Amino acid sequence: MSDTMQPGLEVEDKVPLGTFLSFERVRFANVATAPSIRWGGRNVPLLIHSSGQFQVGGMRFAECSVADSEQRPFFACDSCRQANMSAVDVQGSFVVANGADPNGCIPEWGQAPPTGCKLSVRCNP
Repeated sequence: MSDTMQPGLEVEDKVPLGTFLSFERVRFANVATAPSIRWGGRNVPLLIHSSGQFQVGGMRFAECSVADSEQRPFFACDSCRQANMSAVDVQGSFVVANGADPNGCIPEWGQAPPTGCKLSVRCNP
């Protein structure tokens, strides 16, 4: 996935239970180039979002990569503000290259602590 103004991956209202979304060896490069996402807020390469009052998740990433040149996290849950809206069961492995931000390899889970989430990230400047 490359050359997008909005996130390279945007998952909205995906409940954690049931079918998992799986991504294997997907490369995200030069994505989320607009200054903000369309409903406002910071744009990031990979975004999960809940438009309701429920948890979001149920995703697996295997050997995915993100190439980014902005000062921001590579992955974020912009709606995870409270326990009933937290990220749940998001797992996988990434290689992240972000020379602009030494903290860009750290996922941003939001204010609500994630449950069962573990992203293994190898950071390349």
